[in-house]
Amino acid sequence: MSEQNAEETSERIIRRPHVDAVVLAAGGANRFGAPKLLLPLPGPTARPLITHVVDAVLASSVHRVIVVLGASASPVREALAGRDLTLVENSRWPEGMSTSLKAGLAAVCPDADGVLFVLGDQPGLQAKHIHALLEAFARTPADIVYPTFRGRRGNPALMARSTFSALQELAGDQGGRALIASGRFQTLAVEMEDAGVLVDIDTPADWERWQNQQMAG
Repeated sequence: MSEQNAEETSERIIRRPHVDAVVLAAGGANRFGAPKLLLPLPGPTARPLITHVVDAVLASSVHRVIVVLGASASPVREALAGRDLTLVENSRWPEGMSTSLKAGLAAVCPDADGVLFVLGDQPGLQAKHIHALLEAFARTPADIVYPTFRGRRGNPALMARSTFSALQELAGDQGGRALIASGRFQTLAVEMEDAGVLVDIDTPADWERWQNQQMAG
């Protein structure tokens, strides 16, 4: 860790860190075959999947919520109408996730201590998961904080300012996992009480499995 990064970490630990959230909602959902972010989440307050995710982030204590739009920009924008968000359109979304990470990072406050990267297709995400990550980030010198459940790594991931230059170096469909696997940064796994952080919807089978789990209680 460089001297500058060490100073940033020390300052973060003695004060409440400023963390912005970037919700990644630009992908084309090729494996699903339909705009999965608009899937109706079952329950007493039925709403699109992306709306559930964004509302969970808004209910946490992040400073700003940035949503990166792409393939389904118009309907996703409509689903999120009326919320206090910064919407960013990524015209390069077909080139992979890295372009959305960079588009979101460009909208983060210049003085942010870190950024929370959130997948837009996590039906089990709750504000309590984000709270746990933020609390851990405030107490640790780690560069990357991520959730686990029974030892399995999940999402979202919180990246400190010390990782920002490395995020800019990502290409294609690389995301935060590439930085975790690189060994360049100090990481901290935060164990969660439920499996909500492990679930994201990539295929119709994933969606059916999630619905069946909810029906089973």
